[in-house]
Amino acid sequence: RGTMDEEGNALEGPELDALREFASEYLVYNTSKIPDEEQAQERYKKMIIGRAHPKDLVRIIMLQPEIVLEHTGSNTGFAATYIQRPIMNIFFMRDQMISTARGIVIGRMNSPQREAESHVAEFCLDKIGMPPIGHIDAEGAFLEGGDFLPFGKNAFIGRGLRTTQEAIDQLMDNDWIGCDTLIVVKDRWLEQEQMHLDTYFNVIDHDLVTLSENRYKATADSSQYLTADIYVREENSYRKVGENEDFVNYIENRLHVKVIPVSRPDELT
Repeated sequence: RGTMDEEGNALEGPELDALREFASEYLVYNTSKIPDEEQAQERYKKMIIGRAHPKDLVRIIMLQPEIVLEHTGSNTGFAATYIQRPIMNIFFMRDQMISTARGIVIGRMNSPQREAESHVAEFCLDKIGMPPIGHIDAEGAFLEGGDFLPFGKNAFIGRGLRTTQEAIDQLMDNDWIGCDTLIVVKDRWLEQEQMHLDTYFNVIDHDLVTLSENRYKATADSSQYLTADIYVREENSYRKVGENEDFVNYIENRLHVKVIPVSRPDELT
């Protein structure tokens, strides 16, 4: 938006300048084998970015190209190897951020190949006038959106394969959640098939949820058994009021919410 005119030609202005600057971060000229060329190649890269069409700038961002250069003894004097690291999972737009009662928090993906997605999401959010209220960046902190589920004045957040306690602590320390009670659902199974909270648990209504049958029936000696830590908001901070509580019991008997167990075949479809 704001980078092309009605005929599709590049439209000079702050929107295009911002896109150029952002795309420049994703185009790498690797001169490690020819360090004497670093400054010259940086100038060349700036020229290429300045001449690229906005659609090509988007392609640069999405493909993350790296051009590895080395000297040759003839012709152009350079040989190049081309590497691409495509941002290929960004259609899963629930994972890069969470939307809380306070606003949008940019997460930190727990897989290197998806790390760039949060930066792309933030660029787009800033552009449409919805700047995030914070970013997960603490030591050891990872947060993916599939682990966060709002629930009225409460919220659930999964701690397990993808989201860490350090990220949950950063959310609470900065009061980025804004709900009365935060229920941290602790997963010890750590299997890819149920990588996020919303792959085995989901909210239907204020008094109705679903839970995968293997979790619902799991006993305390099973790795699939779920426990929960309960935090209550007091002014601008959170205090832990429950630890390692039986998650199913908490849902049914403390929150008085009906649980529908989901069979394995239904879960897979």
